Amino acid sequence: MVASFAMLSLTPDNSVVVLIDWQERLVGVMPEDVHADHLRKACILVAGARAAGVPILVTEQYPKGLGHTVPDLQAALGDAAAPIEKRDFACSDVAEFADQLERTGRSHVILAGMESHICVFQTARGLTSEGYVVHVARDAVVSRSKRDYKAALGLYDHLGCVTTSVETVVFDWVRRAEGDTFKAISRLVR
Repeated sequence: MVASFAMLSLTPDNSVVVLIDWQERLVGVMPEDVHADHLRKACILVAGARAAGVPILVTEQYPKGLGHTVPDLQAALGDAAAPIEKRDFACSDVAEFADQLERTGRSHVILAGMESHICVFQTARGLTSEGYVVHVARDAVVSRSKRDYKAALGLYDHLGCVTTSVETVVFDWVRRAEGDTFKAISRLVR
């Protein structure tokens, strides 16, 4: 499938970031080096969204058992978003999430989170079926195994999602090498 210009074009006005289940007890089962790199990128995505004025939605899968969003991401989020507790794997199946997403009025959803092949995939599937343009930041999603991560990337392609990178997303929001938002985002990626 060839993506259209409109599908590939991210602006602060058409975008919303969804951070899925990046929780304390899930971290321990992730490959340490991969997790560290992808967490750093997820923090850049969140901070970049805040700098560009892009709304952020955060979910936590059964926080009583899996803990809350990891401290690094909580720090990056600040007061930008209160986590939505869920039991469904697909965020799109959670009424509170669906309501908050609809209220943003945004058409392009950038996904980051855990696990690539379960909650992120099922959310991508649900959102594409609802007509959203879904971008998956492949350097800000993680799975316990490389095999599952690769399977998820293939599934995103089959759904018609845009697989992208955090830097592609944040620099698409600014478009020009000038201004306060550009300076803030440039500092994030150094």
